[in-house]
Amino acid sequence: LAGCVYYNGMYNANRLANSARKAEREGRTFEANNLWGQVATKAESVVVRHPKSKYAEEAAILKGLALARLGQCEQAIGPLGRVTVAAVSTDLTEDAWLATGRCQVSLANIAAGDAAFAQVIDSKNSWRRREARFHRAQTLRHAGRYREALTVLEGVREPRAVAERLLALAGDRRLPEAMALADSLISRSDTTQP
Repeated sequence: LAGCVYYNGMYNANRLANSARKAEREGRTFEANNLWGQVATKAESVVVRHPKSKYAEEAAILKGLALARLGQCEQAIGPLGRVTVAAVSTDLTEDAWLATGRCQVSLANIAAGDAAFAQVIDSKNSWRRREARFHRAQTLRHAGRYREALTVLEGVREPRAVAERLLALAGDRRLPEAMALADSLISRSDTTQP
């Protein structure tokens, strides 16, 4: 029975989730949303039909991840919360923490969002590590912890991190540094204009 649960339910849910992630990376948002909807349905089916299966926790978390990706954070938080007690893959665990953080922030629970992002900040996966660091810096800045936000952003080299660094510098009242960074951004945009 366990093999059937995996191959019929979890295999399909995981396959669809991988396709949804790929569609997101390629900018095919409509297709990704359609796939995430299918993930939620397949995972829910496993949870309902096989609640005692060893795959039930994984299915619940995957359902929460899909709901979060669809912007249904209020419904996603419960299933995502199972990540604290479930023994699932590192990839799913870290994806669940990132989704939890984003959902908590969208629900105006900045402290819970920060705590979730902190779980992934040392990930071995470079993409998840960057996401966690960027979002954690945002939550720290929103909480008025500007210096900590700047520390988290150290070494992050991407355009959105520059803007976040600028806001954290300004919040920390390091105005000369903030102005210098703003000037460098303006200079850069002037050189890229035709």
